[in-house]
Amino acid sequence: MFSWWDSLNFVSAASTVASWAVVIFGLLALVCSQRESALKDREGLKRDTELVTLKEKQRPRSISAEQKRLMIASLEGASRCPLSIWFDSTNPETHDLAVQIHAVLEEAGYNAAAPNGIMQLGATPMERGVFVSTQAEAMAQYGRPIARALAAAGIAASERVVPKQNDQYSLSIEIGPKP
Repeated sequence: MFSWWDSLNFVSAASTVASWAVVIFGLLALVCSQRESALKDREGLKRDTELVTLKEKQRPRSISAEQKRLMIASLEGASRCPLSIWFDSTNPETHDLAVQIHAVLEEAGYNAAAPNGIMQLGATPMERGVFVSTQAEAMAQYGRPIARALAAAGIAASERVVPKQNDQYSLSIEIGPKP
């Protein structure tokens, strides 16, 4: 019934084929294992990168020693005037950043009042971020050097005119909310 089982040629050929199959499947298993390991490493690296990015987004902003040095160097020789510093009072991160900006400006020779919190009153949208303010007519001489110093330190800031009472305007340097 199984005459092929009794044939030396067939059993020898079957043994050779089986040996090659073991080698081929062994190599295939090795290649697949290495590829799986590489893919896991890549996914792990991607997760690590995403975790670092998430931690960076959650980390409060602060002014580094290098940023402080760049700001003070940029403000050297600039005209000074009294400044107001304001921050979103609902956010501890903006308070800490405002205190640091205040310290840098004072070290650079500015007369800046201690930072003040902005509170929401009524339905008006809440101001977000940190603001350094002076009178609009003095902005070119006094405020723009501060805006340039923030830019030199890599701190994103923009200028914004804020209407006040009696036809007076204040121009603020706005360091917006953390993205």
